[in-house]
Amino acid sequence: MPTPTTIRVSDLGPGAGYALWGFRASAIGHVQCPALIRGFDGVFGDHSRPALGGIQLLARELGMSGGRRITIACPGCGNATADEISLVATLSAAQRGDADLCDAHLTWLMCGKRQETARSAAFSIASVFKAVGLDIAKPDVELVCHAPSKAFVSYHDTGHA
Repeated sequence: MPTPTTIRVSDLGPGAGYALWGFRASAIGHVQCPALIRGFDGVFGDHSRPALGGIQLLARELGMSGGRRITIACPGCGNATADEISLVATLSAAQRGDADLCDAHLTWLMCGKRQETARSAAFSIASVFKAVGLDIAKPDVELVCHAPSKAFVSYHDTGHA
């Protein structure tokens, strides 16, 4: 099974590729890039504005309302980060109607912060992609829940002599 460090965008399929292209551009403020708009117009037709709008809303929610920084690769980079893979899994779960898995990934991405707007954006993006026949495939990675670690006594150094 691939690990997040070895997954490339091309391994995730065209639906995930378009989602990540739009997300990366939105995250760095380049949602008005002519190549991006032309590319989305060619694939999404009349649905390109709702697709990009949903992606931009999700990127803004993760960036402004989330409790941590999301790690993304540079636009055009072939590698996908662990956060990007989780984002694709979020959209895939939304497209399949699996609200529990979608919420689990959003909880990770939002670091436990309020996620209602992000969830709505994810389901909106998923429905637009589905409307044009673009499947967002579930990434071939396995979520692992680690057992809680045991508490330990810590030693604190109070100074140096």
